[in-house]
Amino acid sequence: MLKTEKLPINYQLIYTNTMKNNTMPKLHLAILFCLTNILLISCGGKKEETTALDSAKLDINLAPPTMIVSIGRIEPENKIIKLASEVSGIAKKIYFQAGDSVKKGDVILELTNDFEQAQLNVIKSQLQTKQSDITAAKANLEGTIIKTDNLKLKYERLKNSFEKGAETKQNLDNAFTEYSTSQKEVERLTANLSVIKNQVQEIYQLMNVNTVQLNRKFIKAPSDGIILSMDITPGSSIQALSSIADFAPVCPISVVCEVDELFAANINVGDSAYVRYAGQTERIGVGTIIFASPYLKKKSLFSDVSSDMEDRRVREVRVRLSKTNSLLFGSRVECVIIK
Repeated sequence: MLKTEKLPINYQLIYTNTMKNNTMPKLHLAILFCLTNILLISCGGKKEETTALDSAKLDINLAPPTMIVSIGRIEPENKIIKLASEVSGIAKKIYFQAGDSVKKGDVILELTNDFEQAQLNVIKSQLQTKQSDITAAKANLEGTIIKTDNLKLKYERLKNSFEKGAETKQNLDNAFTEYSTSQKEVERLTANLSVIKNQVQEIYQLMNVNTVQLNRKFIKAPSDGIILSMDITPGSSIQALSSIADFAPVCPISVVCEVDELFAANINVGDSAYVRYAGQTERIGVGTIIFASPYLKKKSLFSDVSSDMEDRRVREVRVRLSKTNSLLFGSRVECVIIK
């Protein structure tokens, strides 16, 4: 007889009821218990096997990547500059077009500036007049100083003669009066010359202001570089601070790419990298990471791609390319970072 104390409670109940009612043969009951034990042993093995597989997967996920692939865009290291005008106006003359190379300070576009030029001409004319006044005031002052020196000598001679009794008191007083009056005239002319000089300084300041206003009508190259695009034609209306051209400064070529947040922590400045066109294996440039953003942000490169539906954070990375083929700014590439 089977010992019911070694069976689970449920099986003990089934066994007891069956034996009391004699509804199932003992052989059949023994077979049922054997099948149940086999099923329990089988379930326990699967659980242990699943745990082992999970551990293996965990070990694989923790392994650091040997290379990281991200999408990037070819740019100048100093980035593409949007040229704009500080003031509104009408395009008068365009000196360079897309594809032209320029030097720092070259005038790229000129706005109408007749009014500012006329104002500057008036101020220059006023400056010339004041400079003539300065010349005349200096001449008057110098003549008065000479006259005053002569009157001083005359007064001193009469004073000596008066002390010897050879001159009258009236003549001495008249000489002193003339000398004193001439001294006052020298002081007046000196003050007048100072006023004119101050006026000239004010005109210079006003001329500087008008020169600045006139210069704002000329859009100049901020550095040596290339005009990438120019959408303005003579006669076009230009709004203040609106972009009129794209400008690429002369500097090393770089690729700015966005690394998915899953691999963002594995990026370090100084890591080697190379670039290739999407879907190809040929290297079109090699370089080194020179910048890695200290924070994660939303995707910004090629965000207009309709098939990109994931909302993940990315880390911006910039790679300076030391060896490149002929690359076009704005080209979409794959950046492979070597770890």
